[in-house]
Amino acid sequence: MKKTATLALLLTTAVGAWAQTNPSHDAINLEEVVVRSTMPKTHIKGDAQITRIAGSILEKAGSSIDVLKRLPMVEAKDEAISVMGRGNATIYINGREIKDLKELSQLQSDRIARVEVVQNPGARYSASTKAVVRIFLKKEQGEGFSLDNETRYGYIYDHTVWENLALNFRKDGFDIGLKLWGERQIYGHDNIVNQNTYLDEKLTQAAFSHIRNKSWHWAPTLTLNWQLSEDKSFGMRYSYYRLPKQMPHGSFIDTDVRRNDVSMERSMALITSKYSTWNHATNLYYSGKTSDWQIDVNADMYFSDNRTHGCTAETVENLTDHTTETFNVTTENPTRNSLYAIKAVAAHPLWGGQITFGTEDSYSRCKNSYSNPQHIVKDDKSKINEALLAGFAEYNHTFGKLYANLGLRFEHTNSNYYEYDKRIDEQSRKYNDWFPNVSLSMPVAVIKKAPVQMSLSYSRDISRPDYSSLRSGIHYDNKYSLEGGNPLLSPTYSDNISLNAAWKWVNISTGFSHIKNEISLFSEPYKTPDGVEHPEISYLHPVELDSYDTWHFALNIAPSIGRGWNNQPLWSPKFVFYLRGQNYHADTKDGKRIFNHPTANFALRNHFALPHNWHLDADYRYQTSGYFGNIHMYVPIQEFSFTILKTWCKDKIETRLRISDAFNQQNHKVMVYNGLRELENLQTARRGIEFTFRYKFNTARSKYKGQGAGSSQKNRM
Repeated sequence: MKKTATLALLLTTAVGAWAQTNPSHDAINLEEVVVRSTMPKTHIKGDAQITRIAGSILEKAGSSIDVLKRLPMVEAKDEAISVMGRGNATIYINGREIKDLKELSQLQSDRIARVEVVQNPGARYSASTKAVVRIFLKKEQGEGFSLDNETRYGYIYDHTVWENLALNFRKDGFDIGLKLWGERQIYGHDNIVNQNTYLDEKLTQAAFSHIRNKSWHWAPTLTLNWQLSEDKSFGMRYSYYRLPKQMPHGSFIDTDVRRNDVSMERSMALITSKYSTWNHATNLYYSGKTSDWQIDVNADMYFSDNRTHGCTAETVENLTDHTTETFNVTTENPTRNSLYAIKAVAAHPLWGGQITFGTEDSYSRCKNSYSNPQHIVKDDKSKINEALLAGFAEYNHTFGKLYANLGLRFEHTNSNYYEYDKRIDEQSRKYNDWFPNVSLSMPVAVIKKAPVQMSLSYSRDISRPDYSSLRSGIHYDNKYSLEGGNPLLSPTYSDNISLNAAWKWVNISTGFSHIKNEISLFSEPYKTPDGVEHPEISYLHPVELDSYDTWHFALNIAPSIGRGWNNQPLWSPKFVFYLRGQNYHADTKDGKRIFNHPTANFALRNHFALPHNWHLDADYRYQTSGYFGNIHMYVPIQEFSFTILKTWCKDKIETRLRISDAFNQQNHKVMVYNGLRELENLQTARRGIEFTFRYKFNTARSKYKGQGAGSSQKNRM
């Protein structure tokens, strides 16, 4: 630990000692006149922090996820993209919202022109949007056929093979694209979960879970686009996702039950369940400009079907009388979702600025059933029908150097909950919510011929519970663990203020949030429908936390140092310091305790441009212990990762070798406080290795401009 911390300190010191700026230049040729302007790597414009990718070292970063993890204020992983201080971000590519983050893995960095990061999104976005990352692709020209094929092989828990083939044909204003993606994967985790219940005596359930899931995925996507003129286009996008079968690959849960630290009973549960799913997603769009009006219309349809067949063979040994009991538990859990949504947006100049207004309406249905032939838990059949109607308006104007944006969004939600086709009034809700937002930005000073840009913003947002969290039934894990939903959950509201500053390669951000009705998992002793309590059985379900406040401070430093191969920066480091705090009061066995110890993150990402088109990334991340709501992460975590890239044949062929968590140090150890019960989770680190081979020919991006509708409802499904 000391050695790695010392190494991080030395590298950070080196960045501070050698940091210098290498401005890039845009040249505009006007016959015999050349005008040059110096632009910072990241600058503030309007409501966003904008980073140019084209022409920078980030063109060689790899996938778009590799680009995002090197941007100020952004944390990027395969499973989530988040903005510091705000949470998970909604991602747009050329105005189209993406629902599957695998699209980011498939999008290569050399196709990206710029990225915009918005911390407090305006009224045109769904009120559930915490932050927005807008990716804009290069306007590549040319017609004919293009091909981009990528093959990956990796090993974490077992062998993984990943294939992505993108074909495109363009002629005049017609554009057709076909993408074929498939993956064979074995993944999982090794967890130790200790649950302590403090009653008259201490009751402990210590469970070790070894989970390995083997799955096959495949997904084709067809895109059609007609560019009628520079200002008018319409098109269609259809995607199909299929996971024909996912099943455990040697999975088990070993549980030891203790009273006052003396073992009383032990269980071994072997899991052989199967899971399958499919979904269809269709988007139709029109985008046109007539006179001073810009009109965008999107219509979406989404259908999904998920089926889980659970099967657990469990052996329970009583260590007191040395008796053994063996039994099988089977369950069936099919769910079906459907969504219809439309979004219309109009923009028009007004009083020297621009007004944008529109509507976004959706209707969704979620059906869920759960059955257990052994009747260990009660069967369940529920349905949620929900209509969401929204109207919004935004106005932006530039007053000299000051840019101002003011927006307001209204959302009406009518949710009807049914059990066995009978409407339950108590669990059916109606909400009418207003969501204002304000954003101001301007340059406030000039230091060494570079402007210091600042922005101040406020927004209110909402997080509605996932449909699965609203179920009323109870699901069986093993004899000592049950899971359930909570149909009485309310939405989570958050009021947020952010202040940002940018100068050359330095970015600073600070912010404050007030959070109401945040949802967290809660573990408590299971109580049967007739009121009998079983303290040895854990019932895990979502609950609403008390209101609390959070704050954050972030510093990003990303200079370019020296000159390497092909006039690229020899060393491009990015240093990140992020501090988060809160003032949450948690229920513990010792009464109320304030959880206000802040958490600090340090990261140093290094990119080296080497001779003959070789590139090396060496990244380090360290996170201290701290609190998140009612969760205490009590052991620091750290990670070293390395990537080697080589391009061949004028960048037509690319090979990449990546090693993540190279020294197996990313161990997560957290404690969740639920009153008289404490739940401790220890997840072990796992080194990963991945090799990528990519070939591209005459690549050109699709001109598809569909933006999608009903995004918040899709997220809940």
